Amino acid sequence: MKNELQIVGERRLKNVLTIDKNNNPDKIKGVILSEIINVLNNYMNVTKGDIDFDVAINDKGGYTLKLFVDVRHLKLANHIL
Repeated sequence: MKNELQIVGERRLKNVLTIDKNNNPDKIKGVILSEIINVLNNYMNVTKGDIDFDVAINDKGGYTLKLFVDVRHLKLANHIL
């Protein structure tokens, strides 16, 4: 059974993938990055400047997400709940 975080993540991903009908890669990257920051901020303190993010076309014609995050502070488990 899926937990609430998985359901929200799937909904967000569907929204991201269908938001831009004009196939604007920079806009799609911006939306994906915004969603990644929202999710990561549940567990750590990060800003857009802490993230190195790119979407590249792979050899199979699909996409590869490259994500590197400099984390200054992790939130303790009792602060997450």
